[in-house]
Amino acid sequence: MISEAIDAIADLQRRIAEAEKTRRVDTSADGRTETWYHNGELLRVTATPPNRKHHVTTVDDLIAVATRDSEGKGNIWIGDEEVVFIFDDADRRDRVTLRLLHSSTWAFLLTLVSNSNGFEHDDFIRVLRTKLRNATNQPAILASVRKIKFRSLAAGHSNIQHGNESMGQQIENEVSGGEDIPDALVIDTNVYSNLGEREQVWPVALDLEIIAKARKFKLTPQGDEIERVGQAALASIRDRIVKGVQIPVYYGTP
Repeated sequence: MISEAIDAIADLQRRIAEAEKTRRVDTSADGRTETWYHNGELLRVTATPPNRKHHVTTVDDLIAVATRDSEGKGNIWIGDEEVVFIFDDADRRDRVTLRLLHSSTWAFLLTLVSNSNGFEHDDFIRVLRTKLRNATNQPAILASVRKIKFRSLAAGHSNIQHGNESMGQQIENEVSGGEDIPDALVIDTNVYSNLGEREQVWPVALDLEIIAKARKFKLTPQGDEIERVGQAALASIRDRIVKGVQIPVYYGTP
């Protein structure tokens, strides 16, 4: 035990001495050179550059970098939020990332998946004027929605006898002016807003329901519309990348 402790102390002293012999004392302002102290001398050396972590903004830029720098060793990974080019799959540290930015209309449609409360009359008019301005027949639908009137009718009755008294009320909710509003809307939208992606447009079908009791309008994407269109947008990106590079392309994340 004592000899092991002595050896450990000796090893620690040796490492401290080595650290004193060689240590970095300065780095140039541009980070290209470093000054090291070694065995009593100051040495100026070229600094090792950091790993490449570039960012591009378009699919075409990603293709250009991959074509120039892959050397047959890299691959590309396509996900819902980003596309990543790996320079060398054996190393996997140098990479270029393309962040996929959702368009404002697509981001709004995603919120409809979990929006169970619906929209107030004024809010729905605003949605039609802004978020859903690309809806099929939007001007006519907007005009019809503006004319809608909600009202409630109450009817009551009473029955009073010796030892027995009861009262009741029935409320009926009515909507007037809604006969011209369709049960469904079709929105033409791009999924991503990156330069070069705005031209990639797909139709999205939505169910439209008027909830008379709550005096609200509810929009819900039909079936698997969100999944279908999202996958179509990624497939479009993949097709263009596959045509432009000579390396493997995968769906997923590295």
